[in-house]
Amino acid sequence: MTNKNYSRRLDEILVESKIPGGTGLDAHKLTVKLWGKGVFRSSAKRAGSEATSYFIRRSGQLIFSKLDFLNGAIGVIPSDLDGFQSTTDLPSFDVHSDFDPQYICNFLRRKTFYNSLRGSARGGRKAKRVALKQLASIEIPAVSPERQSISIELYKSFIHGIGISDLLIKKYENLIVERRSEFFSHFVISNCPVGELSDLVEEVKEPVLPERDKIYREIGVRSHGRGIFLKENVTSIDVGNKRVFRVKSGCIVFNVVFAWEGAVALTGDEHVSFIASHRFPQYKLRKDAPVTLAYLKEYFESQFGLSELERVSPGGAGRNKTLNKSKLLKIKIPLPDSNQIYKFVTEIDSLRNGIELLKLFQEKLINLDESSNERFFREI
Repeated sequence: MTNKNYSRRLDEILVESKIPGGTGLDAHKLTVKLWGKGVFRSSAKRAGSEATSYFIRRSGQLIFSKLDFLNGAIGVIPSDLDGFQSTTDLPSFDVHSDFDPQYICNFLRRKTFYNSLRGSARGGRKAKRVALKQLASIEIPAVSPERQSISIELYKSFIHGIGISDLLIKKYENLIVERRSEFFSHFVISNCPVGELSDLVEEVKEPVLPERDKIYREIGVRSHGRGIFLKENVTSIDVGNKRVFRVKSGCIVFNVVFAWEGAVALTGDEHVSFIASHRFPQYKLRKDAPVTLAYLKEYFESQFGLSELERVSPGGAGRNKTLNKSKLLKIKIPLPDSNQIYKFVTEIDSLRNGIELLKLFQEKLINLDESSNERFFREI
């Protein structure tokens, strides 16, 4: 264990930086990824508020998210993001010259450390914020630069592999988008046969009458083809008078609120014990339908399918753009021959499998990074 004579309080090491910047309208924003995966340019497409003040951040500063600190959202600002900005929800700090910023980051990003703060964090279960004063008295092992460099080099070796796998995952994802676009572009502009969706699928409805004191788990469907997720447990009281249905395996399911954003997924055997509200209609293939569910999902994730989903989701942005189920079933689907469908879906599946393998590899690297980092500070 570390002798306290060789430790320094965090408020002796860090000084918060507050260089005035722009507003939400003109600031070049940065963000901090979860689980210690680094600091990046913000990908947010919407402009912020003119009333929100931003502050200029400098390379080499430590930065974290008050809202997601307990999820490991902490990092060191790289040189290519020098001058980018964030709000006070992502404060940055100049670090004492006796310490390398990445060494401090490695200490703070340990799960055993930030999990120890959960009880004192403010806010609800989903939005626990860490106040700066909570961190002030934290003691950091004051080791030599040589010992600090061991921690830093360990981090660099793992983060390099994680970064490469990120790039490969992105490459595979882009290949899926490109291949999908090529495939459907060919059949949309050709004289390929088409069929209305209503000729291919039929809605499945098995109403569930909530039983007293029974616990239910409800599904949701994420936008941009990111699949099904599970909501929190609910009781019959929570369900109330809401119409809910049993989730059936082997269906294509739409999120009627965000279908226009590609909120489409396929159900499997792993979902049959769950329920879905009327906002998530399920459809199974009709007998002898000349397509597969996987093919339909790929179509609705293509630019052509997304355009059709937006067309049949009238209204303004967001929750006002609700899918019209009657118009959905009238969408015309390209119907190439079965061999072409099989080859296309198999190719996409192969690319998706590659992504899953890369994610498993990345997860192992993340776990090794975490365990090595924990061991380093445990053995100081």
